[in-house]
Order: sequence, then structure tokens, then C-alpha cells
Amino acid sequence: MLEDNNTALRARLHFFFLNIGHFVDHLLPLVFASVAALALTREWGLSYAQLIPYAIPGVVAFGVGALPAGWLADRWSREKMMVIFFLGIGVSAIATAMATTPVTIALGLFAIGVFGSIYHPVGLAMVIQGRQRTGVPLAINGIFGNLGVACAALFTSLLIEAQGWKAAFVWPGALTLLLGFAYIVFLLTGRRGKAGGEAQKRQDTVKGQSGFTRSHLVRIFLVVFASTALGGLVFQSTTFALPKIVDERMADMAVS
Repeated sequence: MLEDNNTALRARLHFFFLNIGHFVDHLLPLVFASVAALALTREWGLSYAQLIPYAIPGVVAFGVGALPAGWLADRWSREKMMVIFFLGIGVSAIATAMATTPVTIALGLFAIGVFGSIYHPVGLAMVIQGRQRTGVPLAINGIFGNLGVACAALFTSLLIEAQGWKAAFVWPGALTLLLGFAYIVFLLTGRRGKAGGEAQKRQDTVKGQSGFTRSHLVRIFLVVFASTALGGLVFQSTTFALPKIVDERMADMAVS
């Protein structure tokens, strides 16, 4: 009975780490949009339109990097890939705060994108791993991701106002690093008592056939690809445009 309670508690804690990871994964890549609109246009003397292209490598890495991240997770370890995600994106955010030119900040954003690409193919697979009912866990996890998007501009603007734009990268990065170390401790304590320290074997192999022909799968893939690509275009355009729009409207209100 006690062992069952301990297992259930660890499962809830693991789910918590995955949810916070999704929050961070959507928050950190969007910090730059608010930083560029509220601080860098004045500090570096560049327009918002001139600054935004430096975020493109990071956005591309965030998407393209998902394939090798998923491949590595399947052939190596999902848990270790999540450790790399937490530590990597945390260090990258702190390093981005040290940028002094548009090129160096682009390198930092690229690193954030590379490590951020790990979460969706790895973290989401872990959310549903071993579950018969996946709808509610995925919904809860999705809420945390959306909260990361919603809080990015708010947290960034507050940190810029209090300590400057560098703090908008340093504080979330440092907290993510601490979260990564806590996750390592969580994994290590869970492996005590296992022979040889080996991780538990996964039981999530797919059984049976899908019933779809190759042509059906191709059509489904094309529909999903087109819808997600267009949705992602609208989403990224909106999230990068809104900070500048709000900044300009607030300036107009202050003048009037």
C-alpha cells in the first residue's frame, strides 16, 4: 500500500515537472519579442522591424530540431533528453542576456530554439506514456504551455521595468536551471533500489495495425502539416507583432 502511494506521488511529481517544462518551453522563446519592442529599439538604435529577423534562426531551430530530438529520445533516453532540455534552455537564456550585438543575441536565441525543440517530441510522449486515457493529461499540459505564451510579455515587461532587459532572460533562465537540477534529483531518487541502476523498461510499444493504407496516411499527413504550418504562421506573427502594437498604442495614449 505504501509503495503504491509512493508510486502515485512520484507520477504526480513527474507530471508536474513536465507541465512546468511546457510552460518554460513557450515562455523563453517569446521573451525576445517584448525585449526588442520595449528596450532594444532604444538601447541599440534599431527599429523593431530590423531586430525581429534575428529571431528567425531560433524559431526555425525550435521546429526543425524536434526531429533529431525525438530520434535521440527513442534510441537513448527520454528522461535524459528532458534533463538536457531544462539545463540547456536555462543556460542559453542566461547566455542570451550577455549579448551586446544583434548577432550575438541571435546566437543566444538559436540556442534557446535548439534546446526548446526537445520538449514537444519528448515531453508530450512522456505525458501520455503508460496512460490508457490521455485526453485530460494532454489538456492540462496544454494549459501550462498556453500560460507560458500568455505570461511571456507580462513577466518580461515587469522584469524590464524593474531591472532591465537582461534580467528578462537571466531570471527565467536561472529558475529553469534550478528546475533542471531538481529534476535530476527526482530521477536519481527514483532509481535507488533498481539493480544496476538501470531505468525501467518502457512498455509503450504499439500493438496491432492502424488499418490505414499508405495513401490515407499521406493525405492525413498533408492535412495536418498544412493546418499546423498555417496555424503556426498566424500564431508566430501575432505573438511577435503584439508587443510592438501595444507599445505604440500605449505611447499614443500617453501623448494624448
